[in-house]
Amino acid sequence: MELILACCRNARDPAAEDAVLQKVNSGVDWDLLVELMEFHGVTLVVGRKLSVIGSSRVPENLLERSRCWEIEAARQNLGQTVELLRIIELLQEGGVEVIPFRGMALAAQLYGELTVRQSSDIDLIIRQQDVLTVKRILSSAGYAPPSCLSPAQEAAFVRVACVYELWNRDRKVRLELHWKDSQHVALPLPDNFVWKGSQFTSFGGRQVRTLAQETLLLLLCAHGTKHCWQQLRYVSDVAELVRLSRDIDWVRLLRKADELGARSMVMTGLGLSHQVLGAPVPDEVMRDIRNNRQAQRIVAECSKVFFDGCQTEPGYWRTCQFNLRSFDKWGGRFRYLTRVALRPGIQDFKAASLPKFLFPLYPCIRLLRLIRILLARPSQTAAGH
Repeated sequence: MELILACCRNARDPAAEDAVLQKVNSGVDWDLLVELMEFHGVTLVVGRKLSVIGSSRVPENLLERSRCWEIEAARQNLGQTVELLRIIELLQEGGVEVIPFRGMALAAQLYGELTVRQSSDIDLIIRQQDVLTVKRILSSAGYAPPSCLSPAQEAAFVRVACVYELWNRDRKVRLELHWKDSQHVALPLPDNFVWKGSQFTSFGGRQVRTLAQETLLLLLCAHGTKHCWQQLRYVSDVAELVRLSRDIDWVRLLRKADELGARSMVMTGLGLSHQVLGAPVPDEVMRDIRNNRQAQRIVAECSKVFFDGCQTEPGYWRTCQFNLRSFDKWGGRFRYLTRVALRPGIQDFKAASLPKFLFPLYPCIRLLRLIRILLARPSQTAAGH
């Protein structure tokens, strides 16, 4: 695991290989290395660094796999970029504002190229009132929801949800539309939170809107928290943003986090990026992190998991417990519990076709389904349910 961490500590600098070379010379279990690379979603970054070292110290079969990974990633990511630009053009022509999030846009912003960061789908931030308009516009481009709901159910789902999925079966592309609190179900984000301070930048020869750096950093920390920081790729994104963005307004960032009750989440993400990947977090921010006992405990626990090379996925209960500990106040913990337990998802609407006047019962259906799932499979995660 130490070799992987050394490779990820400066993903953008192919010349920074001394630490990597030192770890390679100390002896490596190459089969375990591949398992850890794949688990943590960093095969491209690590493979690139190992390729720089060359076959004199790295097994040739691993270098060949790394070349195959990079070629496949280049092919897939280029296709996704072309499709992303096509989608943005269609939506802009239809009068819909969008912000590309994660995926290829984030790869270009953080790593400077498309073949270092892995991506499996396209993510767009839109306004909640535009969700069904986007669905209508993109239906002509081959996109449709994977689950069929009645128009009334679909409208009710959009009112309570924060993510809407579309699928293009011909192109094998999954598109996720995000709004409101999609990066963490319990953050009370104002309607204009992601749009305020956004700006246009060139991407693929087209002007696209991007998030303000402070907003992006906060959302990346919230997203990592939602997934218990279980994979190194979440920490790597935060570390690269800190390295790249020398003009982050740290006072503004922490003030935003305080308003949302997410200061500990942000401090945990920054603390992990500094401790695990050596991100240049400013000294005054690091002092605040060291004085935040809650964040310090979580950073210590997550760092130990990384350094120990653990590959265990957190179960549902551990995920809940981790997220509850990450909030600053009890209000955030209460919102988390109620929304996880009572916010109906696609599967809950599919479980029962109720008349419109009985739609208020869907939160109860959600709770009953969740209890049944937990009783049947206690380790099952909440994803997809």
